[in-house]
Amino acid sequence: MGLRSLYVNFRRRQIYGRCLAAPSRLTILRYHAVGHPEEVGAYLDPGLSVAPDRFREQVRFLSENFDLVLPDDIPALSRRTAPLRRAIAITFDDGYRDNHDVALPILEEFGARASFYVTTTPVSSGHGLWISELWRLVPRLPTGPFELDETFQGDVPSTAEGRWLLRRKITRHFAGLTATAREQALDTLAELAGIPRGEGLARSFLDEDRVRSLAAAGMGVGAHSRTHPHLDHLPPEFHEEEVLGSKQDLEAILGR
Repeated sequence: MGLRSLYVNFRRRQIYGRCLAAPSRLTILRYHAVGHPEEVGAYLDPGLSVAPDRFREQVRFLSENFDLVLPDDIPALSRRTAPLRRAIAITFDDGYRDNHDVALPILEEFGARASFYVTTTPVSSGHGLWISELWRLVPRLPTGPFELDETFQGDVPSTAEGRWLLRRKITRHFAGLTATAREQALDTLAELAGIPRGEGLARSFLDEDRVRSLAAAGMGVGAHSRTHPHLDHLPPEFHEEEVLGSKQDLEAILGR
């Protein structure tokens, strides 16, 4: 364990050194969740999360060595002629509740700012994101053949690794569905898994008060679509509803 700890610390110093030596004047970092794996694992792949103590270490390092900016600041930075430190934009995708409850206090501790790109339908519905639904439903599917809809059939493997691959395959399929078709497919999946939709996910996502709290704290808040499809897979006639609709939802929540 001691050797592993030494190696991890060496790699961390090596990565931080490369950050400081990098030639780029602006780097955009993308986070999803901040939390302990056993907590995040109820609604998201823990591989998409950073532990709170590690996030605190990263924000401390960044705030000491870089200018922390919001994407809205970038045009003004590009027009500056005076020398400036390299800039970092910290961003968060999706809108998980830990962004507010865990990440925000750490950012405020160091006077740092970040931008949070929020998928808006889960905010208004009070349910978790459909990606979180898949995370909890697929492991509970009975082993054997199944049919999700007329375009997706397959076999549920017995191994954890096989189910992980199946979940990724279903995620890609869901990402190209319209919101209505995806909801119907989720109902089918929950019925096959034998558990209710949304169970345990009510506290996994931001609510309207937390979105307003992020904005009031000086953080950036931006649109991340209404239902988190992959727009390159979604029929173009639904793009405006997803993109402009998300912006309008946030304007209604924030009053600006």
